[in-house]
Formats: sequence, C-alpha cells, structure tokens
Amino acid sequence: MRRGQKRQESTQDIINSLVTTVFMLIVSVLALIPETTPLTVGGGVFALVTAVCCLADGALIYRKLLFNPSGPYQKKPVHEKKEVL
Repeated sequence: MRRGQKRQESTQDIINSLVTTVFMLIVSVLALIPETTPLTVGGGVFALVTAVCCLADGALIYRKLLFNPSGPYQKKPVHEKKEVL
C-alpha cells in the first residue's frame, strides 16, 4: 500500500466519522423531541452519546493523520533480515 493511498483512506475515515456524527445527532434530536416514554428518551440519550463518540473518533483520526502522515512505524520480523557474513 502506498503512502498516498493510506492518506486517502484516512481522509475517508474522517469524512465517514463526521457523516455518522451528523446522522446520530439527527436521530437523537428526533428521539428526544416527543419524550413519550422513558425508553425513547434513553434511546435519544444513547444516540447522543454515540454521536459524541463518533466525533471523538474523527478527531483522533485527524490527529493521527496530522502528526504521522506516513503511517505507523512497522518493524520487520527477525527472520526477514538478511545475514551478512
């Protein structure tokens, strides 16, 4: 996998997290408007917490992309090293 491809996938992950956040915010607001039963209110609060988690996920992916654009450091296994005599 090339560096540009990883960067594109990370950007897509950030967009996915933001779209999910907006969707969950809409669901939570629609669930909290009628306030008919305690289960509906609980579902709305759960959706709101989920939206906050998705927003945090997007922020962490952005931070990773900002501070480490080339991807994680990967060590090679010992058995792949060539021995020089």
